[in-house]
Amino acid sequence: MAIAALDVDYRPDAAVTACVLFETWSEEHVLESYTVTSPAAAEYEPGAFYMRELPCLLAALARCPRRRRRS
Repeated sequence: MAIAALDVDYRPDAAVTACVLFETWSEEHVLESYTVTSPAAAEYEPGAFYMRELPCLLAALARCPRRRRRS
């Protein structure tokens, strides 16, 4: 299992989501990083996180490899 840090960059024609994976909260070493480009996101609407950002985050998380915790 890894910790994923994500952020979305909204562009006129697409949304680009960055994902950086870490082993632990205090880890300085990056396990993996990648970006996912999605179609243009919905317009910003206060309180409607699920319409604009959530689809982008879920698309990036779908690419996350399943990792086993070190024993």
